[in-house]
Amino acid sequence: MNKLEKINKLVEKIKYYAEGISDIYENIDIDLDDNCMEDGDIFTRLEIDGTSIRFEIDKNGEFYIETSLNNFEELDELTFWKTM
Repeated sequence: MNKLEKINKLVEKIKYYAEGISDIYENIDIDLDDNCMEDGDIFTRLEIDGTSIRFEIDKNGEFYIETSLNNFEELDELTFWKTM
């Protein structure tokens, strides 16, 4: 799976969490200029309803969300909403 496919899977997961909240569901932008790879891991920034959040996709396809500067936690619905 290439980098863009992995980022699209991340966006689909976020859309699943925000299903039913149209403002968030419709306002997810990918900052393609702020993507980098380190040792097979992808770091990307998404603009979600006006909030900029960094994510990590590890080489195994697992998703992590930046909860504080350079501190990433496994992405789940509760962590997503606490970060938002």
